[in-house]
Amino acid sequence: VLAALKAEGVTCVVVAYRPTILASVDNIMALRAGMIEAYDTRQNIMLRYTQTDSKPHGKITQKPKPSKEDS
Repeated sequence: VLAALKAEGVTCVVVAYRPTILASVDNIMALRAGMIEAYDTRQNIMLRYTQTDSKPHGKITQKPKPSKEDS
């Protein structure tokens, strides 16, 4: 359905928690506590917020945020 709407040039807002649902979107807006934390292309947001570990099933985990001590 999303692919068909995209082909017609329709803008859709999708709220999702699963990365697989986001495969067909162009841009992602990440919210935290009701505020916009990030807005960028799907590729850049996925790189920023996810990583694939070396486990056999490629579990997706959130990257740790740098601490103030790392600055």
